[in-house]
Amino acid sequence: MSQKLITVLVTLITFGGLANAASPDFNGIIYGKVTDEETGEALAFANLSIVGTTIGASTDLDGQYELSMAPGTYTIRATYLGYGDAEKEITIVDNERMEINFALSAGAQLDEVVVSVQARGQMAAVLGQVSSNKIVNIISSEKMQELPDANAAESIGRLPGISLQRSSGEANAVIIRGVAPAQNNVTIGGVKMASTNESDRSADLGLIQGEMLSSVEVSKTLRADMDASAIGGTVDLQLATAVEEPTFNAMSEVAYNDLLSTIGDTKTSVGGSMRFLKKKFGIKAQGTYQQKQLSSHRFGAGYSGPVLRQELGPDGSLSGEEYYIARTESANLNLVNTTRERLGLSTVLDFKSEIYDVKFLSLINKSTDDVINRGERYDFTSARNPFALRASSGVFETLNTTYLVENKLRFLGTEFNLSASYTYAKTEGINHLFPFLEISTTAPNIDQELLIFAQPADILNQYGGTNISDNNLRTDDINYSDLTDKNYDLDFDWNIPFKLKNTKINGVFSLGGKYHLLERVSDQEQTYIDYRAGKGQGAIRPYLELFPWADWPAGNQQGIPAPNFVDPNYNPGKFIDGTYTLTWSPDINLMKDMQTQLLEAVPALFNARGNESYRNDYTNREEQYAAYLMAELNIGNLLLVPGIRMEKANTQYDAFAILTNPVNANGVTGIPDSVSTKRSNQLYFPSINAKYKISESVALRGAVYKSVARPNFIDLSPRTIIDPNSNIFSSRNPFLEPATALNYDIALEVYNNKFGLLTINPFYKRIDNFINNLPNYFPLRNDRIRGAPDGFVESFPATDFYPISDLENSSETVIPINNPEKAEYVGIELSFNKNFRRLENKFLQGIVLDVNLTFIESRARYPYFEDIVVGVDSSGFFPKDIPGYEYNTREGKMVSQPSFISNFILGWDYKGFSARVSYRFQGRTLNGLDAKFSFADAYIDEFQLLDFSLKQRIYKGLHVYLNATNLTKHVDESFRIYPGNIRLPVSNQFYGSRIQVGAMYRL
Repeated sequence: MSQKLITVLVTLITFGGLANAASPDFNGIIYGKVTDEETGEALAFANLSIVGTTIGASTDLDGQYELSMAPGTYTIRATYLGYGDAEKEITIVDNERMEINFALSAGAQLDEVVVSVQARGQMAAVLGQVSSNKIVNIISSEKMQELPDANAAESIGRLPGISLQRSSGEANAVIIRGVAPAQNNVTIGGVKMASTNESDRSADLGLIQGEMLSSVEVSKTLRADMDASAIGGTVDLQLATAVEEPTFNAMSEVAYNDLLSTIGDTKTSVGGSMRFLKKKFGIKAQGTYQQKQLSSHRFGAGYSGPVLRQELGPDGSLSGEEYYIARTESANLNLVNTTRERLGLSTVLDFKSEIYDVKFLSLINKSTDDVINRGERYDFTSARNPFALRASSGVFETLNTTYLVENKLRFLGTEFNLSASYTYAKTEGINHLFPFLEISTTAPNIDQELLIFAQPADILNQYGGTNISDNNLRTDDINYSDLTDKNYDLDFDWNIPFKLKNTKINGVFSLGGKYHLLERVSDQEQTYIDYRAGKGQGAIRPYLELFPWADWPAGNQQGIPAPNFVDPNYNPGKFIDGTYTLTWSPDINLMKDMQTQLLEAVPALFNARGNESYRNDYTNREEQYAAYLMAELNIGNLLLVPGIRMEKANTQYDAFAILTNPVNANGVTGIPDSVSTKRSNQLYFPSINAKYKISESVALRGAVYKSVARPNFIDLSPRTIIDPNSNIFSSRNPFLEPATALNYDIALEVYNNKFGLLTINPFYKRIDNFINNLPNYFPLRNDRIRGAPDGFVESFPATDFYPISDLENSSETVIPINNPEKAEYVGIELSFNKNFRRLENKFLQGIVLDVNLTFIESRARYPYFEDIVVGVDSSGFFPKDIPGYEYNTREGKMVSQPSFISNFILGWDYKGFSARVSYRFQGRTLNGLDAKFSFADAYIDEFQLLDFSLKQRIYKGLHVYLNATNLTKHVDESFRIYPGNIRLPVSNQFYGSRIQVGAMYRL
């Protein structure tokens, strides 16, 4: 009998035994409100607990709570930071609701102390964490609004174990415990957030502003009722419902960007909530608009692959030491001017009654980027074409929406939840491209020995620059892109409370299921006019008729001379603080206008780029079915949450087989054939979460669970691209299996009102079948592979998957594989949260401290093929060696894993003044992997970000504030380390500091 089947049977027997032993009585409901005894004000985030058990809850913003309990007599305790505890003895009657209210009195030394916003935000997160039945970290809305973060991703990055993936100077995705964003789960109110990435499954958190959220919960462990597709963890974005009393908030700010020395960034947010019909019906809405300059200076460099060299021996023979070198081949300088507009709108409607609750949630986020990019490229290996300039202007829109309807029905002491959701994401863009190339007869040949491990800046200083008169406009390009992602979900959960007769054991038995449908379509189209000899000859006459002022000599075979388009007003200023120098730019507005006129007047001049128009076109349909069984068992001071989940996925993927042909105007042969593949898999995910209360202040948590990462969209594509003039072709692997992980967590929590919260959380992950790229794969030579693990070669696509008639025996590709070697993560998260409200010194009572440190290491082995000889071909006149391939591996880290992460936040409130300093450090991170040569790996350098915020209350709920971000003027840098500890840059991105000034009002 298989291990999976045994696990299922044991779980079912266990749950069956619990159901049979359960009391026929149904649960009762305890509900009520916690208030300040003197003022009568509601106490948000007060803690309620059943003495002698792990059962508890915390109050909402309105001071209200609700608990479900099996019949019996208990003691319920209410606690709140800075207030005396209160206890009441209660008797629960089956299937009845009982109102239990608490009025707490403040400690003597705290009579005049008011809970500050910063302390309130910290307390909300702490109480949510300690009351959870899994290992989580929480960031509250108060904390998000107090931090000067650009978006939700930046705020989540303040939590332990979270590192950031950055783009355009902002975080746009989170890496949990070193696990890449595509292998984590991002949800909105429990609904998976749609991906706007055409290649992978990651969610763009840069779309979402913190003002839209009530809290963010990062689950480091999984329960059976949660999606298993989260090897690193799950990020759940929560939208709040309306509280009991009406609320209103508004803010507006302007910002200064020192990179452009401009004032003009703006942000506005307005929202509020109300309850009607005896407060049974509520509505909460929030809207936000932002316009922001995200301009940047970007440097990049290109290097050759490893080149084997051998020193000569003493006798002049090739018997000396072998070693590898790499040459610096190119450098790129990009000045990117981006204006980003963000628009967000959230709405939550809810209705609450004794037996039925319903909630409707919608979240709409839209981002529009207007981008002008001027990129200069220097080629150090070609004296004929030493310089190229690529100017572009594009508009890119991203829309991401989530709609959710939740129904909750209480009957016979049980609770049944049914929810339906729809998410829709769309990205579309148009980009106008103008590529120039220098054709030089005077540029010197650069000594190739000089390029060995050379610093790009040194080569640029000696050989940089360009002659504008030698530059020519090669083509006019227009690129269109359109990606839609639709998700339909139907979930149900049935929670059945129980109590074992004649014992103190009680809890909740849960079962449920889910149906998920994903429909995804990617469509791209690229058109161009070629101005070079041959293809471009037909454009000369209509071009000159439209633009008679243009100087285009009849004998010019390389395009249209660049001096026609030079922008005399172009002033790039200092590039990366004067480290590099930019040269010239075309007048991009002029060129866009000319391109538009050409398209309208002579559309026949524009030809499709067949390869580019088909290569990223695909449709993908995925159906997933899930079912789970779970129990929450309270056994005195021990809480156990065992469960098992089943997920079955069916996928159909359609793409194209492309045969390139440079002779044809569209660059391909005929119309590419459509290729379709199907795959199916079914997996089981056992899990158990546990919590043991050692004392009222100390708890020990643990978890063991299985999780999964499904292949990225691009990796599953059946697309092939074959160039008849090359033995290198492009192929992916539609038969990949999901990667699975076995996860172990243990956490020690020390928490009380005086001390604060200290958490120590070691973890370990073992990942099987993780996906990485295998280079130098020859699909028609599988029989020549030696030394591979059992089943490795058989896991590749069968030979008949490839268009055999278009391939040679020597055709090779890079293919994504399920790595037969395991990967491991080991780490520890340390965090400490404390406020100082209990100090007698009122000046210091407003101090709030949050510190966390994370240490992570990962180990993996990456397969590659070593060239060997497997036989001799004697069929010809001269015998020839038959090349073969020996399976080998090299050790390395996992991509995206930093070794160290730290966050330090120090806040202080005094009367109406508030200040906060935040510091973030992220260690060196591997972001580019070479399967064979470790010295070809690329790293993102460590970075430090220092921010501060100041806020002053002017009148009641009216505040003014100042935020300053990136005071360290950090440069995002990627690099390689070659033998001899030679560090060469791969890319640098510089964004500058930012200062925001604004006002906010909260009622």
